[in-house]
Amino acid sequence: MIVRSMRPDEIEACLDVWDKSFEHTPREYFRRYFDGDPWFKPEYTRVCEDEGQIVSIVQICRREVRYGAATLIMGGIANVGTPPEFRGRGYSSETMKSAIDVMINERMDFSMLFTGINAFYEKVAYVTIENTHGVGKLKPEVPQMSLPYDIRPYSSEDADAIVTLYNDYNSLAVFPVVRTLAYWSGFAVDPRSSNYDIWVAKADKDIKAYLLGHKYGKSYAISEMACKAGHEFALLALAQAAWLKAVDSKSEDVVYRLPKRPEINTAIDSIATGFTSRLHTGMMLRVIDLQSLFMKILPELARRSAGLTHSGRITISTEYGVVTLDTSPGRVVMVDEQADEWIELDHRGLLSLVFGYKPAQEVVSGLDSTNPLSVLFPKQETIFYPVDGF
Repeated sequence: MIVRSMRPDEIEACLDVWDKSFEHTPREYFRRYFDGDPWFKPEYTRVCEDEGQIVSIVQICRREVRYGAATLIMGGIANVGTPPEFRGRGYSSETMKSAIDVMINERMDFSMLFTGINAFYEKVAYVTIENTHGVGKLKPEVPQMSLPYDIRPYSSEDADAIVTLYNDYNSLAVFPVVRTLAYWSGFAVDPRSSNYDIWVAKADKDIKAYLLGHKYGKSYAISEMACKAGHEFALLALAQAAWLKAVDSKSEDVVYRLPKRPEINTAIDSIATGFTSRLHTGMMLRVIDLQSLFMKILPELARRSAGLTHSGRITISTEYGVVTLDTSPGRVVMVDEQADEWIELDHRGLLSLVFGYKPAQEVVSGLDSTNPLSVLFPKQETIFYPVDGF
């Protein structure tokens, strides 16, 4: 058994393995990973070969993602596939280990995956991250408002404007993928894999807002909304279009996981009521390169440090290494000298702290609100949009 990079002439062989591994997913769905992903490299497709036959595959999807004023390199794990006749022999485990080695060598900062078999990935140090999705019953009637926007379905001519609007709207968020035109058109909304309804709101011949939605079982999912400043009401008009589609598809409710912004809340409230939440446990994260991760988030930490009241130094010790931050109002740097204040974190605590799933005062007991960790690592709203899934 060997694990290696795929060869350029093995695309069809890889598609065959995935076709056998995922019986409910069309074979052509997977082709976009080779010809639609602008960051694809053959070494990102790890193949396990035994006696001359490919028996397991893991795909790495390299993505640049936002961390407020900073960006990180994320390695997305996709298409972990082993045909039924080869399962139970450890092929996938070895291929996953190889994928992690590649991400380390490529200096990726962290990894993300989505799964229903969390225990398998815990064996290679991935940690489950819980997320909640909002659920609301569709209103039986929605008054049609007269708003100064032309609502129409998305076309490929809108792609450039949509990508720019999206990147601007999510410029200070945590986790959104930094999209390019090639990525959006070739991978995210590739017709071989995408079943999204996309509407745009235009005024003065310019796209002011857009919305992505899709049928999701008995529900209608609103997956993404964004607008230009001063055109928040355009989201109300788009929500009406989504409501009509949901009613027409006989959906019972609307589900969503969107940024908690007033204009989005207002738009969702206009078409649904009786809100509850659903817990999702399919996302898993793993630190890949601790030093690189912290070095890259320094610009965002410096932005947050405006709230500091005094200077300080703190050392964070983890199973992935040690980081010491020297902090003062408006300035955060990494230093080699360790601090008197020493915090030890396990992997879950590290991920919760850095990505803001919990405020620092919940991750580390005994912190007061003026401690540098409390100021630099508050609870954050993380958002990874479904259309960027891999």
